[in-house]
Amino acid sequence: MNARLDFDLSKPGAKFLCLTFPFFATIHRLISPGRVNTQQFLMNAMQPKNPSKPHRVKPIPKWSPSLSVGNAKLDEQHITLLELGRDLMRLLDTDTATEDQINSALEDIVRLARLHDTLEESILEANDCPTLAEHKGVHRAARTQLDNLLADASRSILDRPVLSGLIADWMGHHISENDLPVKDYMKQTPTARAGA
Repeated sequence: MNARLDFDLSKPGAKFLCLTFPFFATIHRLISPGRVNTQQFLMNAMQPKNPSKPHRVKPIPKWSPSLSVGNAKLDEQHITLLELGRDLMRLLDTDTATEDQINSALEDIVRLARLHDTLEESILEANDCPTLAEHKGVHRAARTQLDNLLADASRSILDRPVLSGLIADWMGHHISENDLPVKDYMKQTPTARAGA
């Protein structure tokens, strides 16, 4: 048996509801007086007016010399992270990608990001970077976010638009906003600087 929610706008209580709850006032303005199947009205009102469009995010940047931090190993890792990010985005944009494929691609990114952050932090520390603590804090926050995404993916509760937005945002900002400002402290590996 389907329950019907009927709202009789001619009853005195209807005016109270319209004055107290603006939502009911909107219903009152949109529908003619009398008995209305409110449930059907609400269901129609909640339907999107335009068919949903795919969630678009900024593309992951392509490597260029302007993104170089002057350290071949870190640059190589940046290039690989960007490629892995684009691979993941391609998977997220297709309906045929399985959760296992997406999870595997995300695991590759998380694994390399951890190695990369560790190397980057050791180089910054060895070169006495004055903003090392802030840099480590940004890395910690990104790792936490990536670990949460990975946990969601492993439990099959992955929200593809959210994942694509976070990955694109992280990859778009990691090099340009976090690394390039301190690239003078990344140019030499700790052993090379000690021998200089």
